[in-house]
Amino acid sequence: MGLIRKLKLSWLPSSILLGMFLCWYMLHLIHNTPGRDPDPHIDELKNFPVLFDSSAQLRIIVLTYNRSKSLKRLFDSLLMADYQGERIVLDIWVDRSINGEVHNETVQVANELQFVHGEKNVYVRGQHAGIVNQWLRTWKFSDNPTEICIILEDDLTVSPVFYRWLKSVHTTYKDDDRISGFTLQGVGSIYSGPSALENVNVSKKHLTYLYSMPGSWGFSPKLDQWKEFITWWEKTSLDKSFHPLVPNNLATVWYSENRRQGNAQNIWTMWFIYFNWKFHKYVLYPNIQPKNQGFSNNWQEPGLNHYGHAGLPPTGPLVVKWLPEFDKLSPLPPIVFTNGTILNELNRKITV
Repeated sequence: MGLIRKLKLSWLPSSILLGMFLCWYMLHLIHNTPGRDPDPHIDELKNFPVLFDSSAQLRIIVLTYNRSKSLKRLFDSLLMADYQGERIVLDIWVDRSINGEVHNETVQVANELQFVHGEKNVYVRGQHAGIVNQWLRTWKFSDNPTEICIILEDDLTVSPVFYRWLKSVHTTYKDDDRISGFTLQGVGSIYSGPSALENVNVSKKHLTYLYSMPGSWGFSPKLDQWKEFITWWEKTSLDKSFHPLVPNNLATVWYSENRRQGNAQNIWTMWFIYFNWKFHKYVLYPNIQPKNQGFSNNWQEPGLNHYGHAGLPPTGPLVVKWLPEFDKLSPLPPIVFTNGTILNELNRKITV
């Protein structure tokens, strides 16, 4: 019995060390297993060599990962745009895979692109960032309060006059605190009620309208509202028991289903939808008729958030010609609710 007791005592320190090692190893696996969402609160940019030109009048942020041909197509459309001789900065952000691998062909294309309209910077992430970090951790606010930013995913193309449109809406609505941002997309979908998934239908006499749903096919945040949103998101999302669920909204159904499947980490837009709903904010959409023309096209390609198919036609026609009325936008655009009801400039409801 004494020998057995001695053997037990001699193995005790080793058992403790082995247990500690196994605990560490399991934690290591949890945090490094492919598919785990990166922590959106770890701001990689704090130690990232980002170059900021505070004299930029337009900052174009392009988000890409492994679609080199798509990136080239978007870039070609950016080259054709009218920037009116102003100071433009193009920032291309290349993400890594969940295993930390970089798509060399995409990096090569990004580095070889010649941006004749201004400065071009290519940032290759040091680790996998994911969609949320790509969207919310790229525009680092400079000391230039008039800088316009447009965030573009790589499966888009833009109108030759997209920047003129951005200048017009930012100037016209700079003092409207209801507006959290501006979208280039001409198509808006209804998200509740019997008309869900139908296109928003606003009278052609209105060139713009306000809608609480973000249009991510070319989104231009309003600087002060974006700062407010990022601050709110950083604080609110720390509470892991909280989920940004908006009542009677189809996006909530999609988000909830993705959450059950473990994919909700890829949906930054749900947080912005909740923010707009909670604080009564809106995104300003173009309403260029006929056919819901926009200042961007989405090529519906497969990606982390979309089960598309390469080779599909782009969504909707582009506005290719600048019209005089684009310089004279109404300061009181109608508001569209998620069920398709429209509140016009006289506060009268019109049901589509």
